[in-house]
Amino acid sequence: LQSTQRETALRELGRDYMQAGFLERAEDTFAKLLSSDKHFDFAQQQLFAIYQTTKEWERAIALAEKMLQDNEVVRTKLAHFYCEQAQ
Repeated sequence: LQSTQRETALRELGRDYMQAGFLERAEDTFAKLLSSDKHFDFAQQQLFAIYQTTKEWERAIALAEKMLQDNEVVRTKLAHFYCEQAQ
């Protein structure tokens, strides 16, 4: 497969894994897409969702800090994760 086709296939495979509840496989698949310019943002968002679902607050915080930039929604979620982690 060409690079773009492979990346698109990985994106869809990751989504299928998430929908089926195979979050570890989805995480591995989306992690592979972090090297893709085209799918980087999508992969980050999916990993962020996985870390929230699995309550992996440290990983969610680390990723949120990378994504922070000027995104108010991410800032709010980051504050929530710190609160959850403190409990």
